[in-house]
Amino acid sequence: MRKTAYLFIFQLFICQNVIGQLIPEFILLSKEEKQNKEIAVGKIDITIPISKSLMDYFQIVDTIELIHNEVDLVNIKGCNFQYKLKIHRDSTTYKSGDRQILLLESLIPPYQTWEYNITTLNESELASKSQELRHKPYDNSVLNTAFQNCISYALEGIIRSYGINPEPFFFRRSQLADLNDIEVILKNLFIKVETLDNIKKKTINKSESLYKDQVFILFRNYKGEPIHACFNLNGRTWTKNGLKPYTSCPSPDIVIDSYNKTKNITSNYSESTIKSFKLSFVSSIEIYKLNKNIFKL
Repeated sequence: MRKTAYLFIFQLFICQNVIGQLIPEFILLSKEEKQNKEIAVGKIDITIPISKSLMDYFQIVDTIELIHNEVDLVNIKGCNFQYKLKIHRDSTTYKSGDRQILLLESLIPPYQTWEYNITTLNESELASKSQELRHKPYDNSVLNTAFQNCISYALEGIIRSYGINPEPFFFRRSQLADLNDIEVILKNLFIKVETLDNIKKKTINKSESLYKDQVFILFRNYKGEPIHACFNLNGRTWTKNGLKPYTSCPSPDIVIDSYNKTKNITSNYSESTIKSFKLSFVSSIEIYKLNKNIFKL
């Protein structure tokens, strides 16, 4: 396994100036998930040359707040609009009882975060241990968990697929600050190509855009709130749920089914419970393409 990790790192280094394709991986799945050959853990590979960067269009103009000593709430401006991001710091410390714990991200892909008890370390020992952790490899080629949520991951994947480097705005340590930020980004950087108001198989199967490559797919609940996002690339649908690894499947249908569980609600539930459940169920789907004119692609 370690040899595999080193080989992956070497290949990533050789190809570091190109991006776009996604590699299926199975190493971090549970036994039950491994039996389902349609699902795979995914890692962005590098095949399309990078020609642009989001840093050419946006900049962090100020840090609004530091949350729990580990997450910066920042304001981003560019392209005549602004939005907010939560960006997890690559190193921080926290208290655990009488212990002082260091959280520090490795510099080696896939950038695993390590924890270490630094309570008894002096300044020199702390510097040495930090340097060691920064260069400590991870046995797997994809992160087991990450701060990034589904919407940030889907934005990262779509933007990368056009040869645009999305960092430091959309990557493993970023999240949009609130629901309004995704609305602003979609309005200014994307073009809506289709809306599916009926999440029935017949409607989904007749969709003109749902199964196309390089589309950003947004799920909304019955109140119109965004609850999930994924994207299509290279004939697969790529998604991330909570702190789980990035995963892929052959079609968006599998992802839709996982958010379309209203049939599981029974008459035994109270009205308030049903409304609460429905907030996490997909009611409509919007499909977007990146506005290439903005980036002159």
